[in-house]
Amino acid sequence: LLCAAISRGAMTNYSKWDSKADALCREAEEEDKKEEAANNEALGLSDGPKGPATAKAEGELKQLEEHSKKREDFIAWSKEREVTLSHSAPSEEGPVLLSGSEVQGKAVRIKGSKGVSYVVPEGTTIIKLMLDACCDVKIHVKVPLLT
Repeated sequence: LLCAAISRGAMTNYSKWDSKADALCREAEEEDKKEEAANNEALGLSDGPKGPATAKAEGELKQLEEHSKKREDFIAWSKEREVTLSHSAPSEEGPVLLSGSEVQGKAVRIKGSKGVSYVVPEGTTIIKLMLDACCDVKIHVKVPLLT
């Protein structure tokens, strides 16, 4: 009975050793992957190798982004300089005067007006005059327009 107990205790548990070996292998593989990622990052290879065509395409995209930003800035600047007016019924006070600080030095867009008369009096500096979807509109311009 004593021999049986000793022989049982001295037996090697192979499945336990296999699981320990598997765990050590997994750890080593994870460390290798982390080291490889760190090395690739340090060398600038995180996105993989890049050829001349890829570098050229990235440069072109960067230029397009800069161009898009400039275009957006221009559109915002243009909208700041534009005033939109709309009148739908004839004014009983007479024609609508396009003067004052509201339109001075700006582009004026008359949109959707119907049956209205407008006057651009002398001394007014309107940069541009635009009409959109207007019907039966009269405009009397008494000053040259800068375009």
